[in-house]
Amino acid sequence: MKRLVLILTGILLVLSLFAYARTASKEGSTMDENSVIRETVVEFLSKSAKAVYFYDKQEVAQFTILALPQSDKNAVCESVAANETLLLNAVNTGLEDGKTPDAYALERNVQFYLDGLAYMSHVYETQNITYSRFTEDCDFGEIRTASDLASVSVTQSLEYQYSHADSPTSETIEYHMLLAKRGNNWYVAAIDADSDFYLGNSIDSFDLEQAIFGYDLARSNTG
Repeated sequence: MKRLVLILTGILLVLSLFAYARTASKEGSTMDENSVIRETVVEFLSKSAKAVYFYDKQEVAQFTILALPQSDKNAVCESVAANETLLLNAVNTGLEDGKTPDAYALERNVQFYLDGLAYMSHVYETQNITYSRFTEDCDFGEIRTASDLASVSVTQSLEYQYSHADSPTSETIEYHMLLAKRGNNWYVAAIDADSDFYLGNSIDSFDLEQAIFGYDLARSNTG
């Protein structure tokens, strides 16, 4: 009898260790995935900042669903439709509340962000703005994942000093993003921000070519 009790105790111990190992593995996997998401977002925002402040023409779109084939974009939409709770908690990604977006809505949302980068880059470049110092940092809020989707809140802090200035300037921009995983990579599927561009423009009416033309015309009239 004593031997049987020892055997049963041993079996229960093994099962407990197995269950713990599975839980630890799952938690570790989530942490690893979140690290990859953070790295993707940091690189995306860093390249976005350089596109604006240093007029760097590197391809920011490669980090978004615009880089994916149509079949993958459709798959992302199906995943969003199956995870509406995550979408509703993806905060203000610029998508219509309570409505599952189609591929066009996601593309339009991301293109608005890229158009904003292009416009602001043009503004800074035409003014020939340069810096003696430029630093950036990201502070992440909650990252929520469901299947191959993730909602991310992050604040980007920029500190820079204009070449002609005696003191530095700082600014913070809060971003809310919806990311989708395809293959081994994460892509920005929707984004919103509290930047000056987002606060001053509408996705429904902004036209990049007209905006640049209007800016150049106003600048030439005051020059």
